[in-house]
Amino acid sequence: MPPLVVEGITDAVFFCGLLRRHLSEVRVNFMDQPGKHRIPASVTGLQADGSLLEFDFRNQDPETGGGRDRIPEAVRALIRDIGVLHLAVAKDLDGNTPDIVVRSIRDVVLNLLGGPIENVSEEKFRIQNVRLANIPKGQWVTVAVIPMGLYDDPDLKALGITRHAMEDYLIKMLLLDESLRPGLPQFRQLLLDLLNVIRGESYKVSIDSSKELFQLVKPVVKVAGNRFNDTGVINALFDKANSAILESVVAPVRGQLQQAVAL
Repeated sequence: MPPLVVEGITDAVFFCGLLRRHLSEVRVNFMDQPGKHRIPASVTGLQADGSLLEFDFRNQDPETGGGRDRIPEAVRALIRDIGVLHLAVAKDLDGNTPDIVVRSIRDVVLNLLGGPIENVSEEKFRIQNVRLANIPKGQWVTVAVIPMGLYDDPDLKALGITRHAMEDYLIKMLLLDESLRPGLPQFRQLLLDLLNVIRGESYKVSIDSSKELFQLVKPVVKVAGNRFNDTGVINALFDKANSAILESVVAPVRGQLQQAVAL
C-alpha cells in the first residue's frame, strides 16, 4: 500500500478515525520510540470485500515538526532516498483551490524526476524518471493527491471560513450531528455570535481558518469530556458520530483514499 504523507499528527489521527469507522479488524500501529507514544505510524484493516488496506503515515514526527511546509521534502525523501514508486499526499487547501494543491505536489515530483507527465485522473498523476539514479530510467512514479477541506461549502462560507483544512470536516460534523454537542442545540448560532464578537470592533481578530475555529470549539462542545487536546477530541468525534452524517461529511476523502490505493 502507498505511504500517505500528511501535514502532522492530528491529520494522521483523523485518517485513523475515518478508517476505524469504515474498515473491520482495524489495527493502529503507534511509534514506539521515546517521546513518540500514541503517535500513529500506520493503520491497517479489512475492506468490505475482505482485502487488506494499509497506510503508513509520513511527516508527523514530532522531532521534525511536520507541517505543510515540510510536505515537499517528505515527498522527495520517499522517492529520492527510499525509491517509493507509489504514494499519496494529503495537503490542506488553506486559501487555495484543489487544482492548485494538486499542481504544487506535481511540481515537486516533476522537478525531482524531470520526465514526462501523464494525468491519471483529476487528482492523480504519474511522472517518468529521467534523473534519479536509484530508480530505473523510464520508471513511472504515481502520486495521488488529497486536497483536504470542504472547498465552497455553504455552511463554512456562512461562518466566514475561507482557509480550508482537515478541520473543515470536524466543524461540519459538529454542525450537522447534534449527538456530538449535547446541550448545544443552537450551536450554529452560538458560533456565529462568537465569531461576530471576536471579529468585531472590540477585538478585531481575523478568524478565517477552520483550524482556528476548531480551537475555539473544542472547550465548548466537551465531546471528549475534560480532554481538550486535539487527538482526544478527534477520536471522540469519530467514536460518537452518527454513521449516516459521518459518511455524508467524509465520503469525498474516503473516495480519494480508495483512488490512492488503486495506484
